[in-house]
Amino acid sequence: MEKQIPEGSKQTEVGIIPEDWGVERLGNAIFHIIDNRGKTPPLAKSGHPLIEVNAIYNQGKTPTLKKVTKYVDDITYSNWFRTGHPHTGDLLIVTVGSPGTPSYMKGSIGCIAQNIIGLRLKNEHNSEFVYYALCTKTFKKQVQAVLMGAVQPSLKVPHLQRLSIPLPPIEEQQAIATALSDVDNLITSLEQLIEKKKAIKQGTMQELLTGRRRLEGFGEGKGYKQTDLGMIPEDWEVKRLHELGKFQSGIGFPLYLQGKQQEVIPFYKVSDMNNNGNEVLMLNSNNYISEKDLMKLGATIIPRSSIVFAKIGAALFLERKRILLMDSLIDNNMMAIIADIDNIDVKYLYYLLMNTKLSKYANTTALPSINRNDIGEIKFKIPSLHEQEAITQVLTNMDTEIENLEAKVDKYKQIKQGMMQNLLTGRIRLK
Repeated sequence: MEKQIPEGSKQTEVGIIPEDWGVERLGNAIFHIIDNRGKTPPLAKSGHPLIEVNAIYNQGKTPTLKKVTKYVDDITYSNWFRTGHPHTGDLLIVTVGSPGTPSYMKGSIGCIAQNIIGLRLKNEHNSEFVYYALCTKTFKKQVQAVLMGAVQPSLKVPHLQRLSIPLPPIEEQQAIATALSDVDNLITSLEQLIEKKKAIKQGTMQELLTGRRRLEGFGEGKGYKQTDLGMIPEDWEVKRLHELGKFQSGIGFPLYLQGKQQEVIPFYKVSDMNNNGNEVLMLNSNNYISEKDLMKLGATIIPRSSIVFAKIGAALFLERKRILLMDSLIDNNMMAIIADIDNIDVKYLYYLLMNTKLSKYANTTALPSINRNDIGEIKFKIPSLHEQEAITQVLTNMDTEIENLEAKVDKYKQIKQGMMQNLLTGRIRLK
């Protein structure tokens, strides 16, 4: 069925756009191409920062100097980069890995590494608008089309020059870029606030879990005492992890039982820690089994409120710990600690473990692993149950505040996606 074209619009190679918009190939819009000979320049310990592909992948719209670890000296800066250096308003395009991924330059921040091409646009184009146009699904489809069939896809300058973008009049380009940039700035400010809140929480956790800081109502008239963990409040104790709960390892998960979703008992694998909603509590499993299957396996259920973590392989270095929301099974790459609730608050134990690198206790074989005997000897500073609960409440409140901010960021990202779909196609016009 032929697609209906709204009145005042036209069909083009980049889709339906307003009649007063144009379509232009990037080759016609580019004033100057900034390249780096296609290889990494000689490096120095300091000097001019080198922008690498990871900076574009990991830092969103605008790469910054926060994570720069490589530099070039003055001579290399002057001689190696024969086509110049990026500055404000230039676009950077990744050529390998995820070809076509764009970034927008703010400020002159050095030079570009291999696998990046810089574009300086003609004055009649708003480069920030073009950046957003390069982020659309329509543009990504064009990139995939020119790379189709390549064994190791790499976006070249001739490819870029053939790709097309919709272009409204310059005033509308500027208005759209401003609207989208305002949302980006809001998202960035919230993300910065989240990082600040996380740093504050980390500092608070360090102080409260070690007794360096006592909450109101605790420790009045009490001093400190010397222990093998250093000075601790005199009304606290030092306990080993095995005194705070018992360990239980997972079991092998037969392939014929995997993939079921309609059963009642969750069977968690290490990868389930990545599921949405499983950031603290294990809520969602990719696999469930029936009580009948449980009896066949002869497995022992791990009770709800147990804390689970990876015990073998590279996953243990990610230091992820989670709390089971319901009675569950875990596979043999995981271990659980079942808290002794008469002596330790579960959430307090969770915070202790989050503040502890269990990977430090891994063996050094080809396949690293941790065992209950070694981590069971880890010593912790333990207050009374009442103080544990009070500390847990403070940290939980901080976590909730961070989670609410993260939810707000997700909301604004969705709003931005909707704005891009409507503004960059002309379905909605700004006044």
